[in-house]
Parts: sequence; C-alpha cells; structure tokens
Amino acid sequence: MPRPLLFVLVASAALVVGGAVLILVARAVQPVASFGWFAYQPLAGSAFMPGGAVLLTTTAVVGATLAALGFAALAGVVGFALGRRRRR
Repeated sequence: MPRPLLFVLVASAALVVGGAVLILVARAVQPVASFGWFAYQPLAGSAFMPGGAVLLTTTAVVGATLAALGFAALAGVVGFALGRRRRR
C-alpha cells in the first residue's frame, strides 16, 4: 500500500476512534435526558418551560461528526484501494 494511502487510512481510523471516545465521554459526563410524556391537562395560565433536559450535548455532536467524517474517509480509502488493484 502506498505511503499516502496508508496515512489517510490511519488518520481516518483515528477520527473514528476519537469520535467514539468523545461520544462516550459526553454520555459519561452528562447522561442523556430520560423523561416521559404524560397526558395531564396543563394548568391554566402556565407555559411549558423545559427544565434543562439536554438531548444532545455539544461534545456528543462533535464526536458524531468526527466519527462520520472518519467513516466516510475510510470508505473512500477502501474503495480507492479496491479499485486500484490489478486484475489477474
């Protein structure tokens, strides 16, 4: 495998691993909100204000983005390497 192709392969694998680590750290530091919906009639004159429930943290979004970029790069490298092979 040529050196530049190997470099891109290692870099994209590092992106995938780094993204997965960021997602795991985000879940450990601030767990995903677990709440339910109830069919109670709202009180008269009150407005619903969410009480700090965070579904996705910034760290989790960055981790997912890095992992997606890494997977796309891995797919490109593997496709390039398979397309470049000589036919026998």
